Amino acid sequence: MTLTDTQPQEAEVMVAAAPATVAEVMRPDYPSSYTVVRGDTLWDISALFLRDPWRWPELWQKNPQVENPHLIYPGDRLSLHFIDGVPTLALNRTAAVAAGVKKLSPTIHKTPIANAIPTIPMDRIRPFLAQVTVVDQDLLDSSPYIISASHNRIASGVGDRIYVRDLEEEKGGVKLTVVHSSRAYQNPDNEEDILGYEMMVVAEATLRQPGDPAVMEITRSLRETGVGDRLVRKRPMIFGDIYPHLADDESEGVVLATLRGVANIGQYDIVVLNLGEDDGIDVGTVYGAFRSGDLVNDPLRDEEVRLPDERTALLLVFAVYERMSYALVMSATQEIRLGDRVTHP
Repeated sequence: MTLTDTQPQEAEVMVAAAPATVAEVMRPDYPSSYTVVRGDTLWDISALFLRDPWRWPELWQKNPQVENPHLIYPGDRLSLHFIDGVPTLALNRTAAVAAGVKKLSPTIHKTPIANAIPTIPMDRIRPFLAQVTVVDQDLLDSSPYIISASHNRIASGVGDRIYVRDLEEEKGGVKLTVVHSSRAYQNPDNEEDILGYEMMVVAEATLRQPGDPAVMEITRSLRETGVGDRLVRKRPMIFGDIYPHLADDESEGVVLATLRGVANIGQYDIVVLNLGEDDGIDVGTVYGAFRSGDLVNDPLRDEEVRLPDERTALLLVFAVYERMSYALVMSATQEIRLGDRVTHP
């Protein structure tokens, strides 16, 4: 896929901000211009100009002239203008040609989408998306499982055969993902209510002989595969771009856990939320993490007073399941703690 610019001359694409005052939209220290460099993300760039980085898609969506204005490239120059008092970003696309984009004709040039900068640092989540999935209790109970391996091996690898029970009648060649149970996430209001089971992807296997048990061969291995591991059709996750947006309503949840298993969480850590599809959220939803205000004593009235909650971070959801989700910490002013409240930022 490519982005096509049909204007031969230097073209500035004007993008007007959503209706709001300059003070509400812009950072007080915003630059007048910025040249995109390799390694930038749209979130990083928007944070240079805007108080709320997730508003970047709103800015682009105001411009009907560009098919996909999220595609900007190293070398592109962004400049800030004010038109009738409204802050407007101008995107100079000819800089991409100067940066090495081959000109195909006097009026058309193309830029590979693969060269466009991402919305967020995808390298932070790609390994996670490839190695983790979540299943509910029903799927866990009904999934096929390994009862033995060739030569009674405790752990199996590429080329080994495994024997699987409860595999539905399938034709030879069917591929399934082998997963190992990692941990269960409980509803913070009811420990007996499991929101989902986190499963680590350990291998991929191909069906060689249907039956009960069925015979499968491990064709790709990330970790050792053992008896009791389950086989599932791994739910595809988004590996492309993610477009930030606010939740439709003010749903509220908590930070359940962190991928690194630490109590204090900072920028670019991955956190688990007790919010999912059932709560109406999807990939790209932005939340704020809030810490409860301290309880202090009012010496004049001799009473305890709860200080207001304080926002500690912005979270962007990148993987969503029925009752839970994973989010990337995009920015943090303080350490996030397990149990911190999550809601509209």
